[in-house]
Amino acid sequence: FTFIFIGSVSLALVAAAEGQDFNSDLLSAKLMLSLTTVRISSDAIFGWAERTPSTKPEIAVLAILGWAHWLLLSVAGAIIVARALRPLQQVAFAPDCAMNDKELSIRMILVRKSVAIYDVQVKMMCTIGGNRYHLPLARGLTSYDHMWQVPMTFKHDITAEDSPLHGLEFAKVTSVSISVSATDNAGNPVMAHAMYYNPTAWLAGRPEFQGTFTNRPPYPRVLRGSYADQIRIFRLPNTEASYEGSSATPTWLYNMNNFHVVNPLEEKEDESV
Repeated sequence: FTFIFIGSVSLALVAAAEGQDFNSDLLSAKLMLSLTTVRISSDAIFGWAERTPSTKPEIAVLAILGWAHWLLLSVAGAIIVARALRPLQQVAFAPDCAMNDKELSIRMILVRKSVAIYDVQVKMMCTIGGNRYHLPLARGLTSYDHMWQVPMTFKHDITAEDSPLHGLEFAKVTSVSISVSATDNAGNPVMAHAMYYNPTAWLAGRPEFQGTFTNRPPYPRVLRGSYADQIRIFRLPNTEASYEGSSATPTWLYNMNNFHVVNPLEEKEDESV
């Protein structure tokens, strides 16, 4: 409506410059004429009655309004298509990762229950003394065939002698990062990344780093400890017997409240938690 009103005012000013009286009748008539620039038939507006042909300046203004309307429609359509084609977030990482003397763990979950991802490639890295090192997944894994609603915990074995974290002091680890790439069940690419910072490292203590997160949620942290357990077998009340469905498979329960919980190694002494 704003576009049409601006067009009608422009047409009225052109008519006034040509000698017509600038009043409400003129503005009303030019408002009706402005409607023709948004692809409304002039016959539907003016009927078959004779009317004074538009002057050349008026035709020029109508042409400009028509082109501007076409341009606005093109831009609006492009924005709608771009937003519709924008990939949706399919996975989410835990806000903090857990590290102890045995392993480094990072949890991930799919955002939507109806989505599964396939050919999941996982890469973990750490930053030590300004240098970045690869952190191979535990048990020699390099990828997963598929994942669905079940939360996943990616682990790196610190006890392995070839691990960059083997025997390393915790404060020397500046950050840990992870990236995941896959394809969802609709054939769309899925990519996600997270970086966790060590609260005891020199970087986290810098005023510039702390100022970045002022008045914002806490930064993702590398905490000393281990994730709280999420999975347990569903047991029948009073009997403590496991519940088995028709397939004789035990039913498992997932406590999503523990998805982000990190149990500290030494709760009283470890100030990084």
